[in-house]
Amino acid sequence: MVHYFEEEAVSSYTNYLELIESGQIEEVPAPQLAIEYYNLPPEAMLSDMIRCVRADEQHHADVNLRMAGGRTKEEGTDVSVDAGQVTGDPSTTGIQA
Repeated sequence: MVHYFEEEAVSSYTNYLELIESGQIEEVPAPQLAIEYYNLPPEAMLSDMIRCVRADEQHHADVNLRMAGGRTKEEGTDVSVDAGQVTGDPSTTGIQA
């Protein structure tokens, strides 16, 4: 069930990003906290941060789906459950410089 909440978050961030890209929401510099947390360049913008947050949410959705016995949409993702430990690729949150 948590998977569905995470997928809704991905959809919401996608809609938010589209509003920024269309100019309906002002593109402003990313907050310093986000720049530090996601290792973004100093000139990162709000849309860069939203892409990182959305990637986090998609990763959470995939992990929760896998834990519930489903299959993820990501091809080649190594997300597995072993003795209560979840492993996967946490590097899906960064942006390419």
